[in-house]
Amino acid sequence: MAEQDAAKEKRAARFWKTWRKPIKAFLRVRFGYTCKTEDVPSGAFLVYSNHVTDIDPVFVGCSFAEPLTFVAGENVQRMGLLSKIIRRYGNTIDRFKGSTDAACALNILRTLKKGTPVCMFPSGNRSYTGKSTDIFPASAKLVKSAKVPLITYKLTGGYMTSPRWADTMRKGKMHGEIVHVYTPQEVAAMSADELLEQIRADLYEDAYAAEPIPYRGKRLAERLETMLYLCPRCGCVDTLKSKDDRFFCSCGLSMQMNTLGRFEGENLPFSHPGEWDDWQQQKMRVIAAAAKGAPVFSDEGQQLYRLGENHRLLPVSAGKMSMSGTTFSLGSYSVPLTKLEGFALTQQDKLSFASEGENYVIRSDHPRCGKKYCDLFRYRKADQ
Repeated sequence: MAEQDAAKEKRAARFWKTWRKPIKAFLRVRFGYTCKTEDVPSGAFLVYSNHVTDIDPVFVGCSFAEPLTFVAGENVQRMGLLSKIIRRYGNTIDRFKGSTDAACALNILRTLKKGTPVCMFPSGNRSYTGKSTDIFPASAKLVKSAKVPLITYKLTGGYMTSPRWADTMRKGKMHGEIVHVYTPQEVAAMSADELLEQIRADLYEDAYAAEPIPYRGKRLAERLETMLYLCPRCGCVDTLKSKDDRFFCSCGLSMQMNTLGRFEGENLPFSHPGEWDDWQQQKMRVIAAAAKGAPVFSDEGQQLYRLGENHRLLPVSAGKMSMSGTTFSLGSYSVPLTKLEGFALTQQDKLSFASEGENYVIRSDHPRCGKKYCDLFRYRKADQ
């Protein structure tokens, strides 16, 4: 096993040495991405980066001459040909979103102990709104346990390049660079809370606070309803739809999405999706607090799978999915919210959760908003 691991590391190093510059050149042409090769400590170190696109490991990796081992969602093992390429030429540590994965933390520490640098995205999720999502408090504790240098790395322009709710990517400007290199001595001198606040400050980005520049692409508003599910005019759920650059509701509310990522139209309640979601979250707090046993949200045509060995998905149930203030259900499967470890989104709109030692994945046969279930679960959990 040790010989196989060594051979794989050499293969990954050769691959990265050969392809890093061509990949970097492609990213510059395709997305306007710029970065430089950074000077980093020798041996093991831990990289923390903000999370803005599905291909962030490629963007971050281009700044490092040597290949990094990336902490990645377990779902990357079920992506066909791409998964095969990653397994052969890359190094990953799996993490199942929607669970408290202690095994992942142990694997990170073991990898660092071998002298291999590791990169992870401590927010765990891409932002829907353009503002960086919060950093898990355990991230600071992990750094202090690792006793290796910590590098904070920031990507800017990624949200506009690839909005999480969209199924198309746009071209504008993206940039990546190291924010700070913390020595083990600097890390040891800070408390976990102090370190956490420093990491949050280093990685924070608000895409709509940056100077507006055009990000050109196709179907600029399409699939926005997978993020925005409450209409501010009629107050209804799941009545919002998109087509090409248009976003509209059955009540008559209508607007266009421009290349600056902002809305255009008459008498609009919000200027961009981030503002809309701020309002939506305020409403959701009230909805969640009042939620009882009746379903708050529901969607037809859903499939529930349990994660088995070798990343296999084993069918559990299918049919209507719903969540009330007390229970989550899908077809014949039902579980109290109190028995869910977490409820998370992967990639654009795929749901996953863990319950009683098992990991589950939800697939849909049509676009639907998974974010509303995560929002409801988060506020219900906060009230418990």
